[in-house]
Amino acid sequence: MSRRNMLCARIQPYFDSQKITLLGLRPVDIESFYEELYNDDLSGSTVLHYHQFMKQALKSAVRKDMLPSNPFNKIDQPKKNVFEDCYYTAEEVLQMLKIFETDPVRVPVTLAAYYGFRRSEVLGLMWSSVDFAGHTISVQHKVIERQKTEDQTILISDQLKTVASRRTLPLIPVVEEELLAHKAQIEENRRI
Repeated sequence: MSRRNMLCARIQPYFDSQKITLLGLRPVDIESFYEELYNDDLSGSTVLHYHQFMKQALKSAVRKDMLPSNPFNKIDQPKKNVFEDCYYTAEEVLQMLKIFETDPVRVPVTLAAYYGFRRSEVLGLMWSSVDFAGHTISVQHKVIERQKTEDQTILISDQLKTVASRRTLPLIPVVEEELLAHKAQIEENRRI
């Protein structure tokens, strides 16, 4: 969510509904806002984004003499969620691939299982991402869904989650076989 969307969607409506002005803002008001965010099932990491955005905005307001002090300096920063890794065992992966053996989503499942690609990265792969001669596969694009009112839009983006997300990896022989079979099937379907 962009900073402007954070402001428009949550921050301003909350403080307007509480009739809290910038000059009247107290640490307890900020903590009440965080409590509402947590009650809406937002993660600690998301609440931390709100905290950082608002603290920076009020720091600027103090610097411009719009506020005498920053109430964010009197509260604790929300805690970021601790990542808990969870992964399939080799046996579970093989069992999953067996289940998807004849399913049309077998190729995306195989790519996710062997490389750990995000869903958006798997969907962003193109044939140009696969170098069969050099035995590599590159993640350069992603496909995301955007919900605008009642319409859903599919977007192809070159903006990946992090700099490290743009990567070239060795093409695993099992995956290469799967992709070659898939490509042959697509060509056969076109021919028919």
